[in-house]
Amino acid sequence: MSREMKESGIDWIGSIPKSWNTIKFKYLHGGMNTGEGIDKNFWSNEPTDRLFYTAGINPIRTNYEDFPEWKYTKENDLLLARNGTPYIYIPYPNACYTDHIIRATMNASVNKRFVQYGLQCSIASVVVDSVSLATWSASLWNKQVIAWPSAEEQERIVSFLDEKCAHIDSVLEKTRNSIEEYKKLKQAVITQAVTKGIKNDCRVKSSKIEWIDKIPEKWKEIRIKNIFDFREEKNYIPLEEVNLLSLYTDLGVIQHSDLEKTVGNKAVNADGYKKVYENDIIVNIILCWMGAIGISKYDGVTSPAYDVYCPRENVDSKFYHYYFRTTGFASDCYKRGRGIMAMRWRTYSDQFRDIKVVYPPLREQKEIVQYLDEKCNQIENLVKKKKKFIEELEFYKKSLIYEYVTGKKEVPEF
Repeated sequence: MSREMKESGIDWIGSIPKSWNTIKFKYLHGGMNTGEGIDKNFWSNEPTDRLFYTAGINPIRTNYEDFPEWKYTKENDLLLARNGTPYIYIPYPNACYTDHIIRATMNASVNKRFVQYGLQCSIASVVVDSVSLATWSASLWNKQVIAWPSAEEQERIVSFLDEKCAHIDSVLEKTRNSIEEYKKLKQAVITQAVTKGIKNDCRVKSSKIEWIDKIPEKWKEIRIKNIFDFREEKNYIPLEEVNLLSLYTDLGVIQHSDLEKTVGNKAVNADGYKKVYENDIIVNIILCWMGAIGISKYDGVTSPAYDVYCPRENVDSKFYHYYFRTTGFASDCYKRGRGIMAMRWRTYSDQFRDIKVVYPPLREQKEIVQYLDEKCNQIENLVKKKKKFIEELEFYKKSLIYEYVTGKKEVPEF
């Protein structure tokens, strides 16, 4: 028999069982505090030593008694985000917390795990279009309202959700791991094809490129400057009349018109931007050692911060798109580059063009491209299906939590 319901008066909660109430988060704790300490990723439950993390210093393990001025969580604490992605954590006892975190000392009788589930649903109603708020103040957290059943029913709900969510999380982890394995497979297939070819019976010779052992006997090794020209054409057409292009490590070259939201700083004009033509290669001089290189399928313009290369005769740009995005070539970019830190490691055009690469006959370049297009599409389609499955499973998990913490579904008594 279904339970008698009533309206909660809270939009995101909707109706709740007649015997339930609602409660603001501020009535469930005895105060909030913030402090300096390690980031949430470095919490430890060991009794005497801790991992500490402060700006500009790598995480170090040390005795927490050496830092008596730092604050630590207690048994009844709940940790809440102050900015960025909203999260709620039940910490280990005596874990440190940063000034990006709010520590709420929960009342002794409160089931923290139930509160955590309830707040996860509540904050989801505050976040619009999955965009986190800049600041999650103590006042904002205190205003959150959750459904409030009896202590006994809270315990039943928590036990049920813990078991169900643990199973879902296990499946999610396995699926994410399988996606990473497919990515590694794709990288291996590409590397094999662009360095060894796709003909198993060809004779080979030693390669002078450090990360390549042997290459087909008919292949050459040549510097990039001998197969690609540096394009220096500048744009002076108004921004609204050009096709603006950007380069992403994961996506390659993308038209801004194809992006739902353009991230980062938006251009106010396109004067001085570099012209790009179909089949040109675009290189991010700062991140090329991380794979930020790609072929353009479009005519357009791109940031002056990028280098643009046009292929000479007997060069298939798509072949080098695949070659340039291998981890081996990334290491060549890094070795030729220079900088004061990893994220500012630049490989300038003179250094980039001096890198030696393989040079198969044009017909073989095209055969390899056709082969890789097919193989990579197969792998990418499998990855898309797995990502879709993850989205559906995450949605199911959120729905499951919502239905039980608001009483839409009932955990049976045993």
